[in-house]
Amino acid sequence: MPDLSTRYMGITLKNPFIAGASKLTGDADTIRKLEAAGAAAIVTSSLFEEQIRIEREWLEDYFLDHGGMHQTELNLPSYSPYSYPEDHLQWLKSSAESVSIPVIASLNAFRRETWVQWSMKLEECGVDGLELNFYSTPLDQGRDASEIEDDQIQILVEIKEKVKVPVSVKMSPFYTNPLNMASRFSKAGADGIVMFNRFFQPDIEPDSMKHIFRFD
Repeated sequence: MPDLSTRYMGITLKNPFIAGASKLTGDADTIRKLEAAGAAAIVTSSLFEEQIRIEREWLEDYFLDHGGMHQTELNLPSYSPYSYPEDHLQWLKSSAESVSIPVIASLNAFRRETWVQWSMKLEECGVDGLELNFYSTPLDQGRDASEIEDDQIQILVEIKEKVKVPVSVKMSPFYTNPLNMASRFSKAGADGIVMFNRFFQPDIEPDSMKHIFRFD
């Protein structure tokens, strides 16, 4: 049998087939099936800052509804309706322990403190690497492209200073010069570069008025 082993992000893999972040890698059962089918590594479905923020905002609203009382004075519910971030960490830890192939966690954030803090939290789950999904939609018209790109480079540098596992960067096609940014990420310490092949952007079918995804 031919030797298909290779290295990615400094991690030795039995073959070059990696299951990327998707619904398939967001479920423990399908992760085990992917391993059984021959996947050499998996990238778990992304944790998004929106999911992190919604829990924080729920807790802030909860405290406000109770007259601003201190947390120790309140009888908090056993979990909030938006406790996804902590659930994600627990799921990630158990998933990493349930397979023998490398597990890479994926994170998509937009605030620097969230990037750094949650990269450290994800590493603590026992994963073999981190994938930083830098795709975002800028909302501040005063920020130019160079400022956004410089900020992403700095975020990568700070994360590399805080975590020990290898870190890859997932790049969208919307950089002015993707080759230049790939080179900059590499020089800043990225252990791998992941390229989006395309975005499955939603559309609306005017006759049925339903959301659709066009794959052609």
